[in-house]
Amino acid sequence: MYPWARAFRLASTIQNTFIYTIARTRGRENNFHWIGPVSHFELAFVALKERDDIIINNTEEAKKYKIAMQRNDFSTDILTNLGFEVVLTTDIQKSYALLVAKKVDLIVDDPELIHQISQYLPTPDAEVKAIYNVEELKVDAYLAANKNTDMRYINALQKAFYTLKNTQGLP
Repeated sequence: MYPWARAFRLASTIQNTFIYTIARTRGRENNFHWIGPVSHFELAFVALKERDDIIINNTEEAKKYKIAMQRNDFSTDILTNLGFEVVLTTDIQKSYALLVAKKVDLIVDDPELIHQISQYLPTPDAEVKAIYNVEELKVDAYLAANKNTDMRYINALQKAFYTLKNTQGLP
């Protein structure tokens, strides 16, 4: 396990390196071999529950808040392209740490994962809340490989993935 920014850099530059899970976006399409979808992300702006002053009714309204996001994350790319100014971190744990320390107003995370990530933080999930689901940040996540990975590995993993998917009735 590596911080996201390092994992992304390694998977982007070292042959025979795989990354799990990575959002499949237009900008990344030609940079990796895509083995198969393993998850779906529907990201939201997340705040401390005590922050009842933060009200967001559309994505544009969130621009007035200070947001921590991970370097090389697809959501960071999308929101910065939409004109957001963000505080960059190396991984989601660092983003949560800034939120808990009240250095930022918001972070971006999948509401379904808040409970899991809170196990690695000094704050229980009961202290944070998803406050606005960001339509622009819905995407499938994949197991992917560096573009220079040996095709024997790619083909074997894709075959195993689709065999498992068809056998287990996975999405």
